[in-house]
Amino acid sequence: MKNYAPYLSPDETGDVLRDFLWREFELSRMCFGWLPALEKWEQKWWSGQLGYWHARHTYTLEERIHELPGSFEERAGSPPVLREAYVRISLAPSAEAFWTAYRFLLEDLYRDYDSFLAVADPVTNSPTIDCLSHVMLERPRILEWLSKGPLAVYRDAETNGGPDPKWLGYAGQVEAAMAKVMDGDSNAWPPIPEGEPMGPLPVDGRSDPSMAPSDFRTRLSGKELESYEFYLDEGNSPVANNVRQMIFINSTEIIAAELVAYIYYSSHGLSLDFYYDTARHTWDEIRHTEMGLRRLKQLGFKIEQFRFWGPCHVPKDATALDHYQFYSDLTNRAEACSFGYKRACAEAFRKHGDIISAVQSEFDVADERLHTGYGTKWSPELYKLATGESMTAAALS
Repeated sequence: MKNYAPYLSPDETGDVLRDFLWREFELSRMCFGWLPALEKWEQKWWSGQLGYWHARHTYTLEERIHELPGSFEERAGSPPVLREAYVRISLAPSAEAFWTAYRFLLEDLYRDYDSFLAVADPVTNSPTIDCLSHVMLERPRILEWLSKGPLAVYRDAETNGGPDPKWLGYAGQVEAAMAKVMDGDSNAWPPIPEGEPMGPLPVDGRSDPSMAPSDFRTRLSGKELESYEFYLDEGNSPVANNVRQMIFINSTEIIAAELVAYIYYSSHGLSLDFYYDTARHTWDEIRHTEMGLRRLKQLGFKIEQFRFWGPCHVPKDATALDHYQFYSDLTNRAEACSFGYKRACAEAFRKHGDIISAVQSEFDVADERLHTGYGTKWSPELYKLATGESMTAAALS
């Protein structure tokens, strides 16, 4: 825990908040980077929720920082030593080790928030205190889920999940080494424990066992694959020729969330606005997946009756341009061209008295309008980042 002097000046307060901001940002990257690697749907849901919340915290802190004196170079990104420490700690060999590392870093940040708030002047620094009250709004929910979910203290760490003592010790060593590295000792980093990292950004992701993958890739020939329409395949969905197919389509959107998460984690040198928008985009796709899964079960279906895209796979030789072309295609074509049939589905649901499904489709449309705006805004930036060339959004779409 850091110790802060009382009656910090505006400049000193800004320095403290910049440290908090980059730690929140790195926690967001960590959660989104691990999204494809996690298997259980509940953990995917929470990694997306947490990644989005930490991005929102970053946004809130940035607003307050701009009210205070001192420069803020957002495109420079996190301080190199801080980023390397978080990356090293996130190279975990299991989901349990990842959540152990995440909780270690999160609780360390909370201790520093508490330490700062204990001495912050309630009059002169009231706006900062208000800012941090918004930043820590979700604190009880996050800690409750971590204690009851993947890191429940009563579980046996060797057989049934729970905190990973080896990785917890390693995280502490990395944190202790940061000061030495900042003083110029680049050899101070401890060796990474044995074991292949499961995340972040695995080549082959994982998916929940209940969401079995479709066999179309092995069932069809090359020419058949060229004209294959996943959502017209009755083998993937018992409602393929029904308006309720829209609900199944929602349930499959985790694949888009995970591919956008690769872009979020691996893109550097962009303004923080990009990460705020992309965090929201990723979180929306996860919400849509849960909308679909929940509604299918409410309608009496079992998730095992459907077939999904399968785990996320990104080739080792995938380039930045490959990722950015996917992003442009997703936002400027797939989402931009979806409004007509999604509105038609919502109208049909209302006509037949299925208000819950109608509302889901209407919220889906509202979210996708945001996403097409993101595509128009960021596709040119991402293309230029990958190629060094400029191209308008209209030309890309």
